[in-house]
Amino acid sequence: MFRGLDLQTLLISFACLLPAIVLHELAHGYMALALGDDTAKRQGRLTLNPLAHLNLTGFLSLLIFRFGWANPVPVNFNRLRHGRWGIILVSLAGIGANLIAALFSAGLFVWNQLYNQTASHEIFNTLLSTFLIYNVSLAVFNLMPFPPLDGSKVILSLLPYPLQFKFYKYEQYFYFILIALIFTNVVSGIIGPIIDKILYGMLDLFLLVLSR
Repeated sequence: MFRGLDLQTLLISFACLLPAIVLHELAHGYMALALGDDTAKRQGRLTLNPLAHLNLTGFLSLLIFRFGWANPVPVNFNRLRHGRWGIILVSLAGIGANLIAALFSAGLFVWNQLYNQTASHEIFNTLLSTFLIYNVSLAVFNLMPFPPLDGSKVILSLLPYPLQFKFYKYEQYFYFILIALIFTNVVSGIIGPIIDKILYGMLDLFLLVLSR
């Protein structure tokens, strides 16, 4: 669904991708804060400034391939309440925030298609569809049980602590493997169809509701 590196596409992509990234990381940070860990707050990461959350490699990967990551907010899992459940809640918070944003943009997209007859119709739809795609892509990609993604933290939180330690010890190596999988389109082949099903499922749902 990447439409080329023309100036208009880049501007729209930046305008939609940056809020999706910020939303994802703030959700992690605020969930951690609610569960007792103020590390992100003390380090100034609970901010709307996208520069505080950008990882250059992950951002370019998102821009080009739709799959990527941000600079994760720091979380001290030992300070979280509810033990492993706290880790799971923090890990899933960013994914949940992106899915909620995707539902919101899908609803507006369908409404705009059905009822907006103004001159802003096309540009509004382009912004909404791009924001929708990035949010769903971020959510599904981060659900992958592959370090350092959020899905892996959910899986690892359920494992015995010695196994958790070994995985986190070698997390940096998984990072390079993940980059290779993205750039060779392996990730796209695995989760691309899932993303498309979620996208069209959301749109069909709102079309059914709003066209009545």
